[in-house]
Amino acid sequence: MLFQYNLYFLILSITVIISTTVAFAAWQRRSTSLASKPFISMMLAIAGYATVAAMEAAAILLREKIFWSKLEYVGSGSVITLFLIFAMQFTNKNQFCLVGSMDIDYFKNINDTFGHQAGDRVIQVFADLLRNYSDSQNIVCRYGGEEFVLALPGLTQEKAFQHAEQIRLSFQAARLESGGKEIHTTVSGAVAVFPDHGKTTDELLQVVDQALYAATLHGRNCIKRVQSS
Repeated sequence: MLFQYNLYFLILSITVIISTTVAFAAWQRRSTSLASKPFISMMLAIAGYATVAAMEAAAILLREKIFWSKLEYVGSGSVITLFLIFAMQFTNKNQFCLVGSMDIDYFKNINDTFGHQAGDRVIQVFADLLRNYSDSQNIVCRYGGEEFVLALPGLTQEKAFQHAEQIRLSFQAARLESGGKEIHTTVSGAVAVFPDHGKTTDELLQVVDQALYAATLHGRNCIKRVQSS
């Protein structure tokens, strides 16, 4: 599947380059009959449609890369912003919910108590859990360390909250051991809706971070809804 969309993206990118170049060359020679305004407009239209299609293919590639890597992928802030923009523009949904920064509780204590190998295992268990609860429409990314970001196209905030609650309860029920001792695992998170709670990625991530902070003050191991102002 990745090869299919890689090829699709490559062909579309070449189409954009060729059609734009031809349109520009025709504009420079607009005195000739071939370089008429309709011809130039047609080339620019082809370039425009190919650009949009290429961005859709890029969105699919990004999602598939994250899924195929079993969420071992760590994205920078700019990458998170990029995939949220894709989710906003190319999911063909009027709304999508963001379950932002699902954060494994007391992760530093797990590393300090059981060691980094145990901490890595906890992250992998949670990543696998997210994968099991995700379908082809969802976008899931490991933001760094113990933080994950999810975009859930087409869900209401209540549905997204229930989805996050299922993940939280399943992770709480996970049985992990290290050195004969049980590792207790919980996660906190926040749910926001685009465009109700933010019209840009920065606004959306900011309100999600605030709600996640409220979850930590509430004792962790909970999911908070972002409230409409």
